[in-house]
Amino acid sequence: TGLTASITPKALTVTGLTASAKEYDALLTAPLGGSAALLAPETPGTGTTGDGKPYTVDTVSVGGTAAGTFSSKDVGTGKAVTVTGSTLSGAQAGNYTATQQTGLTANITAKALTVTGLTASAKVYDATTTAPLGGSAALLAKEEPGTGTTSDGKPYTGDTVGVGGTAAGTFASKDVGPGKAVTVTGSTLSGAQAGNYSVTQQTGLTANITPKALTVTGLTASAKVYDALLTAPLGGGAALLAPETPGTGTTGDG
Repeated sequence: TGLTASITPKALTVTGLTASAKEYDALLTAPLGGSAALLAPETPGTGTTGDGKPYTVDTVSVGGTAAGTFSSKDVGTGKAVTVTGSTLSGAQAGNYTATQQTGLTANITAKALTVTGLTASAKVYDATTTAPLGGSAALLAKEEPGTGTTSDGKPYTGDTVGVGGTAAGTFASKDVGPGKAVTVTGSTLSGAQAGNYSVTQQTGLTANITPKALTVTGLTASAKVYDALLTAPLGGGAALLAPETPGTGTTGDG
């Protein structure tokens, strides 16, 4: 007589949750999907005390609010996700403990940052699609982590990221015209947290290409006897100057 011993809770395995990819938001929060559930119950005395299964005679279920946390906030693939918040309820819940779901991974993808601050200038036709740019490439004002949206083009406070590279403009075609669309390339990101972002080149720029004046040569003027008219007799043959390679010379060389 007089013997006593303890019965300790059996750990139940939580399953059924999934972790979803997200765009970088400078937070550790990992979005979860699915529904938390327990493994199928087994007959008392069967299985093992380490198999994570409840017993058929007990009323126990999983509830609470599951939350996922990435191992780090930075961009990466197959990043480990830790789950917390799953709880047990039911008449026999006190006989068990919850083992949070493990083994979840998901990706954090780069947030696109919008480049602004550039301008496109009109040019005289030079037979190339090069569009002259002005201004200085810059990023939008920073916002607090987790605020705004992942598509608003803004970096987060606390991150060191800037825009650099050499921006270049390209007209949609080389020919003369007003309000011609200009495509920008060449802007890049730098800084300690640049790897958490991608760059969206500035859009919406337009500029004009105006005609180049060509110099006519080759004509001669001849003397005449007075005939009370302004007409001057011409000779020779009208011609243009020798052509030059596109983009060479000057737009004022004729």
